[in-house]
Amino acid sequence: MATADVVIIGGGVAGLFTLDQLVRDGHQAVLLEVSRLGSGQTVSAQGIIHGGLKYALGGNLSNESEAISAML
Repeated sequence: MATADVVIIGGGVAGLFTLDQLVRDGHQAVLLEVSRLGSGQTVSAQGIIHGGLKYALGGNLSNESEAISAML
């Protein structure tokens, strides 16, 4: 019988990122997905995908781009 501290629904970019962080922190996590892993993307996941690059396109780092980059 499998046990887990956390169950993640959705294997898009945000779900995979969350799974990685939880496992690195020592949690037992399970991810459930009905389709291909990494194929979905939400508006919230865009910062994970590009690491804040679009927020720094003007050449100046902003608080937002630094915060998003720190998540990686």
